[in-house]
Amino acid sequence: MEFHKELVKTPKMKTTIMQTENAKPMISSKGTQCNLTRLDGQVLHQEISYLQNEIISISNQEISDQTIPKLRERTRGNPYTNKIRECVLYCISKNVPMQNISDVIGSIVKIVNGHEIDNLPSVASIHNMSREAKAICNRQVEEAIGNSENITLMKDATSKQGRHFYGTKISGSEGEFTLGIKEISSGSAEQYVKATLDIVHEITEENAFLTKLTNCMTDRSATELKSNKILNQLKNSKEENNEMTINEFQCSVHPLLQFADEVEKVAKEIEKTNSGNAKKFFKDYLPEGKYHCPSENTKKETLTCPSNNIALERMMGQLDRQKTISPNINTSTINTKTYDEK
Repeated sequence: MEFHKELVKTPKMKTTIMQTENAKPMISSKGTQCNLTRLDGQVLHQEISYLQNEIISISNQEISDQTIPKLRERTRGNPYTNKIRECVLYCISKNVPMQNISDVIGSIVKIVNGHEIDNLPSVASIHNMSREAKAICNRQVEEAIGNSENITLMKDATSKQGRHFYGTKISGSEGEFTLGIKEISSGSAEQYVKATLDIVHEITEENAFLTKLTNCMTDRSATELKSNKILNQLKNSKEENNEMTINEFQCSVHPLLQFADEVEKVAKEIEKTNSGNAKKFFKDYLPEGKYHCPSENTKKETLTCPSNNIALERMMGQLDRQKTISPNINTSTINTKTYDEK
């Protein structure tokens, strides 16, 4: 069988254009409408461009007024603002090297605000700010000593890389304050007392400090106990007709640390080997000890004395850390960091 395909073609449509009398007025009305629409579009485009320019100018003005940091005060000498000083001291407290502090601050401002700052503090200015911070802290400690009736002196020392460092804190009615860290030539009691008085001389008068010194918080080393006796003699020599003894307290954490080495042993062995040490550690608080039944005056004097020496131990730990990070760091910079963290 054969199949035949037939193509059916559709006839082409013829379009005719009719022109009537009403067509001409109709074309003229469309042209008028297009012209009006074109004019309205131009006006709207101009208004949009104007408003966009206004927004850009206002935003630029806000950026120029708010995000450019003010570096110097308009006073005599043009000193740096308090904000810049806070940034510098915060960088010091976070162990940023002094020669890199200005670069760090400038980079942060450029990343955040897109502005470059050229007139940042030099290394010498940063050292001056560090010394200023120490002077401000000394005045604060002086006020705290003046406002306290009884003062507790906390002392500790450590050796690092063949060098000996001595640190002190005080506790008064307004809280705990760092006196400072000082490098000493040896670990004798006389050196401890001399370092304490040298630090005190930078803050206040020696008599003002010794007359209010009523407690000492130290560890159980013989050197610390001897230095307490020397301070007690100095205190009595400054005050006429006064035989009051400085209360001596030892950190309650140290026995726990010593006992920690014995945790793995049997309880009976601990009792046998450390019963004598326990009596030695706590003899002042046991019956017939000088603090077993303290008087009301002693209770009042010892209100400012903490139960342990952890605050000073942390400060000396910070000293060890700083010497490990920067072996050539000086005590002035270390003092600035410890003042900030107190």
